[in-house]
Amino acid sequence: MGILATPTALSPGEFAVTANIRVVSMSIAAYDYLLTIPLEYRLYRSSDGGRLGLILFILIRYISAILIVVSNVGFFSRDFSPESCGRYFYVIPVFKLLQIMVSQAILGIRAYNIARRNVWVGRVILLGYFIVVGFQWETDLFHQRPVTAHGNCMISNADPRLITSIWAFYMVAMLYDFLVLSISTVCLLKMKSTPSGASAASQLVKMLLYDGLGYFIVVTVVNATNILIHRGTLHSAQTAAASLGNAITWITSQRILIHPREARTEQKSVIRPLIPHVVPSTVCHRDSGGTMSEGTVNRVHSTGSQGDLGEEKDDGYLQVRIERSIVVNTEPEDGEAIEDLKSKWGPEDGV
Repeated sequence: MGILATPTALSPGEFAVTANIRVVSMSIAAYDYLLTIPLEYRLYRSSDGGRLGLILFILIRYISAILIVVSNVGFFSRDFSPESCGRYFYVIPVFKLLQIMVSQAILGIRAYNIARRNVWVGRVILLGYFIVVGFQWETDLFHQRPVTAHGNCMISNADPRLITSIWAFYMVAMLYDFLVLSISTVCLLKMKSTPSGASAASQLVKMLLYDGLGYFIVVTVVNATNILIHRGTLHSAQTAAASLGNAITWITSQRILIHPREARTEQKSVIRPLIPHVVPSTVCHRDSGGTMSEGTVNRVHSTGSQGDLGEEKDDGYLQVRIERSIVVNTEPEDGEAIEDLKSKWGPEDGV
């Protein structure tokens, strides 16, 4: 970890800028937390405690909240001595490591599911995950030092010239993000190019694609900024950038989890009122190989429409409810991938 730094005084201007950035970070995180409380309540009611999506949601939510609280308690306090700051110092990097581990797990599981749980893809992601996490524990715990200024407790880069310095923490995080999001993006683009996929599945593919690209752009900008700042020795800029990065990692990781569920909820709210009385019947159709397959067809009677003379009439029409789509094209594996994605990327699970 290094020896305790000599107490360093921040100028009034440096302190004001750093404090304002931290307040903005806390405000953004608090606003997002309050905004997602109703969703959290619905998750508790609709999901059992063993579902992976719910577990990851709780972990990223409350580990990030604790990290932001303990980090800002250290910065805004006036009661720390160099010795007490050295003890308190361990709390902040540990929670930061836990936050980044959960965030990277969310991205890795997401890419694995989008890749249809391919064994080799899973092994690559798992190997990359443990390599990156091991390096991040080394850099975050042993290559930073506590700095006291006006009785507060901040974290500073021990030696920016070392390859294991804290700037490398953000570099390997960028490399891992690039790896897993490249895997998921390639798979999603392949599915998106399938011309005969179901519309609901196509919308899901598009949403997952945009979520992944948006996450990568935002988090990469934050990580690149932290790399540049941590290559220097300006303590106030380092602690401000780290605080903003903690809030953005929390919000973006959480959104990656909840967007699929929100899309499913909106879809149900639109479709459910349009379903009248359903009378099931059975039909058969041929697939591309000439095999007869049985499907479910629902004859729907809508009893409220008006005829030309104003009297009520029974408009019977056929509504096909597809339990599992049969996609016929020159690339059947891509079509099947869309339906397989719908079953494996269930919004109820969130992952």
